[in-house]
Amino acid sequence: MRTSSFLICLASPVVHKMLCGNFSESTGKKLQLNDVDKTIFVKVLDVWCGRDDCQEVALAELPLLAIVADRFQMTEVTSVLEEAVMGKLSLDMIGDVLMWSGRCGMQQLEAEALEMAATRFEEFAMTAGFARMGEEALTIVVDDDRLVARNEEAVWEAVVSWMRGGARGRGVVSKIRFALMEAEYLRDRVAESVCQEHKEWMAGVVLEALRAKAARREGAVFESELLGRKALEDRVGLGCLLYTSPSPRDRG
Repeated sequence: MRTSSFLICLASPVVHKMLCGNFSESTGKKLQLNDVDKTIFVKVLDVWCGRDDCQEVALAELPLLAIVADRFQMTEVTSVLEEAVMGKLSLDMIGDVLMWSGRCGMQQLEAEALEMAATRFEEFAMTAGFARMGEEALTIVVDDDRLVARNEEAVWEAVVSWMRGGARGRGVVSKIRFALMEAEYLRDRVAESVCQEHKEWMAGVVLEALRAKAARREGAVFESELLGRKALEDRVGLGCLLYTSPSPRDRG
């Protein structure tokens, strides 16, 4: 690809250092970027100079553009991409967005997606994007104190459904607040919800959760081994559904 070295240096401080600093590329004014997709790099440059409308970019392509923009410190492109995604953020998208936005310098987008995932959790759990989520991203959602659901049992059942998609999920399970569940549900349903390889471990989690419930009731100190550090902490939205009518971007 031939382009103006002056313009590309304006677009990226990283490229500027490579072409104008004490690097081998500075001699011939030529960059060899073997691990960067040429088509994606060109599209990033097109976004930077205003030739590409981000509203027309496919969702699957956005993280590829964002990763390249972040790598080459093209902050203007990162901001434009972030604004474009935030303008059309929906429940169907947030599972995918949460898996890449934070790694691309899009903290505002990540924060908005996380808030939507937590405060509309039961709706979100029914989307295809929820089923596709990686363990790290889903762990952050399930650990969020703002999570809104009828009860902790509903949170657990959503995670179990996600695990049946092939994910292991012990990191996610550790964020479930089992001690907030009804004792009968804990004894009769939890361990039976998981596959055979997890049943023994889950049986231990259930016993510890029952002990935690007793300790909470009696005001005693409880030290957890299998439960997460928030095992006894209430969620802000637990027991209520704060969902409102869909916003314009969720309709249709």
